[in-house]
Amino acid sequence: MIVYGILIFAALLELILANIFTHTAKKMKIMDKPNERKMHKEAKPRGIGVSFFIVYVIGLLLLHLLGVKIPFISKYLLWIILGGVIFLLGLFDDIFNLNPYIKFGVQLAVALAFSIFIEKVTFFIKVPAIQITITTLWIIGIMNSFNLLDNMDGLSSGIAFITTLIFALFNFQIGNSQLSILFLLLSAVMIGFLPVNFYPAQCFMGDSGSLFIGYVISTLSIMGVYTSFSRLRHLPVIVPLLILSVPIYDTFSVIYIRLKNKKSIFVGDKNHFSHRLFNLGLSHKNAVLFIYLVTFATGMISLLITKVNWLGALILLGEDLILFTLLSILISVKGKK
Repeated sequence: MIVYGILIFAALLELILANIFTHTAKKMKIMDKPNERKMHKEAKPRGIGVSFFIVYVIGLLLLHLLGVKIPFISKYLLWIILGGVIFLLGLFDDIFNLNPYIKFGVQLAVALAFSIFIEKVTFFIKVPAIQITITTLWIIGIMNSFNLLDNMDGLSSGIAFITTLIFALFNFQIGNSQLSILFLLLSAVMIGFLPVNFYPAQCFMGDSGSLFIGYVISTLSIMGVYTSFSRLRHLPVIVPLLILSVPIYDTFSVIYIRLKNKKSIFVGDKNHFSHRLFNLGLSHKNAVLFIYLVTFATGMISLLITKVNWLGALILLGEDLILFTLLSILISVKGKK
């Protein structure tokens, strides 16, 4: 009951702070102005993701003070500090529009620090250098995927809510309640933010929010255990890939399009998954809701991976690949008309 109370408190606190910071951003003129690559037609407050870090840390402290034992909090204090660095990076970018190479350099440093001093992805590979490389690429990739997803009202925050909820369910079903709580805490923060961020949005999270939620999700997913409770030996390590398949798909597809068009991958455009659905004729709101459903559908597959044999797992993976192949074909055909 204590945990439920803290989650509800976190959601309410986020809603309150989001409204406060929205008014503050307006007064300080920290606004996201419309341009040819953005969907909104009027300037709106940005950088409201500053509240995510504040509420998340308060939630962690309350869990600790009220006796909910989560070893990650004490054991991985550096994890929280690194999250603060990412949050500050995003906040400075929201205010000063940092050079993308500076942003990447800080992200690289944080990801390397995490992989060296906290946790590494092993993938059953015993070479530390390869483990560190995979971990670093994963963290940087997921952080930026949620940053790229923040291109329509309620999209990145909604996807973050769905993916963290599925991660929490997965960890709960295998008995890892401590990690499940850490995912649920971020879910609560997203629920508190969605009322002011869903279409028509009152404010935007900015990089301070999108990079932070990408950091939390990517690092917590690395801390998870995926094979101990499975009938399969190695395959369950792809569970995070399944749960985060929509952000990953959007990132790789938009990078492919930018490279194909000989444009910098750091320059924004309207070639994201959401934009292409909008071009198909879906409304702004329906395009976001459609992506929510795809995220939920692909994520739920992960809950079955640990319960099936190899044949069943291959069928589930095949369904996931077929879904994204069909979506890609549909969007590309429309784009040629």
